[in-house]
Amino acid sequence: MDEKDFLKFYSEEGLVCDIYLWKKFFSYAKDEIKFLGISYQNSPKEKIRQENSKYYISEINKKVIQDSNNYKDVGFQFDIASYHGPILKLWRELLKDAIVYLKKEDKREKYHDRETFGIDELFKYFKLFIEFEEVLYENIEFYRDHVLHVLRVFLLGLIILFEKIGLDELKVYENGLINDLSDIIVASKEINTEELNAKKLETKESIEKALISNQEKISMWIIISLTHDLGYPLEKLSSINQKVRKMLEAFGKSSIQEIDITFPPQGEFINDFVLRFISSRLIIDKGILEKKEELKNLELENFTFGLHPQSKYWLKFSRSFEEYNHSIISCILLMKYLVYFLESDYLLDVNHKLNFKNQRQFQIRKEILRSIAVHNCEYIYHLTPNNFRFLLTMVDDLQCWGRPSGRITTHGLSWEVRLVKFSEKNIEYTITITESNKNEDIRQIFFAHSKKYTKIFRSGVGGKHRKFDLCFRVIISKEEYQNCKNSDERKIIGLEYFHKVPVTSENYYTVTVSEYYLDNNIIDIEADIPFHVYIAHTEKKNCINKIYKEIMH
Repeated sequence: MDEKDFLKFYSEEGLVCDIYLWKKFFSYAKDEIKFLGISYQNSPKEKIRQENSKYYISEINKKVIQDSNNYKDVGFQFDIASYHGPILKLWRELLKDAIVYLKKEDKREKYHDRETFGIDELFKYFKLFIEFEEVLYENIEFYRDHVLHVLRVFLLGLIILFEKIGLDELKVYENGLINDLSDIIVASKEINTEELNAKKLETKESIEKALISNQEKISMWIIISLTHDLGYPLEKLSSINQKVRKMLEAFGKSSIQEIDITFPPQGEFINDFVLRFISSRLIIDKGILEKKEELKNLELENFTFGLHPQSKYWLKFSRSFEEYNHSIISCILLMKYLVYFLESDYLLDVNHKLNFKNQRQFQIRKEILRSIAVHNCEYIYHLTPNNFRFLLTMVDDLQCWGRPSGRITTHGLSWEVRLVKFSEKNIEYTITITESNKNEDIRQIFFAHSKKYTKIFRSGVGGKHRKFDLCFRVIISKEEYQNCKNSDERKIIGLEYFHKVPVTSENYYTVTVSEYYLDNNIIDIEADIPFHVYIAHTEKKNCINKIYKEIMH
């Protein structure tokens, strides 16, 4: 990844909006994604089913052109009323395509079909999810849409994959495993010392390409992004119980049979399996290591693999499951509904090993589910940006534009998102509040994001591999600052969070929180910054004008 200005990929000044996301995706669908429409049966004896993913992409595109008039209209947004139906069906067809393609690339199967057992059942569940959202809108404060949201997450993540991270640079395997494979293969060949380092690099690159193809990575991202929030309604049931209980207090002592999500005892086995599955990593079979000096010209196909349960992941995911975190519940739903995941390879017997083809299929399925599990689990920390786990976590936070916030009858905040940079060294974005609700506390929203970033970018084992800074800002437009509630009488017009990797001999991460006020454009040194995001204020300086010039024209 390089330091290219991300603004060139979007509208002017880096604005992330529906029209540009769709335009980019439509071009990828024509030229870059090779498996769209693969899931339907193309038989010369039968009428070809036309309503596949290509059909819905084409239909949505016609409507987008009609509604936006031209692609320069950055004000265009998907609206739930008119786009809900076709996007929902596109959701189903994209998932079908992704699964059929992943199965097609499974070289253990000589013959293939285009079946996606379980997708129709999952689709029915998703439609029930949507119906239940009406209940959540009215009962959960700040509840936000999850229908258009998953499409936008998919579109934005796809652009970042293609144009910032690069599909070749996206890591699906742990670096340690790739390095070990490369070292063993190179050691088995007759290479002189001068050629050794160059051969190791060449071998490492060839291994990564041989393990998971770019088209498989796109398929994985489709499943990850479109299903990551399936468990959300179940997580929020407890909030509904609390509101019903409070309402009945008006009648004195009352009791209710609360809605609960206690999982049936027979489901404990599969729940435990999911936690073990997503907490395990591949290791090279020790038998190869013991014989490596005897082997000549060793190739990838000669390796066998074991599985190692990573206790830290296991504990953190188990804790997350105790809290009914929707990310874990989403993984369980996928495992239960989709036959593709029920066919996952896992070593319940330590005496058996995975061959090269089996380990590929384990890794693909595990990485899909682990990425979903991580995105809302703050117990997991992040070290590098070029993997699905970080991408989903980041894009899920970025996608806040165009989402109803609060109850259906309540007007929520209106957001504009600008992605300024996304590289191995710098990630920077800005949220501008263009239309506010007087009941919304801007500082509270900002510190909720800050708390999450401070936690997931905390110090940890392997921290030397984290080499990127993250900065995000919340800017209140000049027209709206008078309407915003800011926890005090003074009017905040900008907040900034900056997490910086160590550059001094002390080796401490630096978290900087700045608050910019309307009065004289100053930073309030005495502002009450919550302990979980505060380490040091920036030096007092007049820089809010610079931000406005860059962000607010």
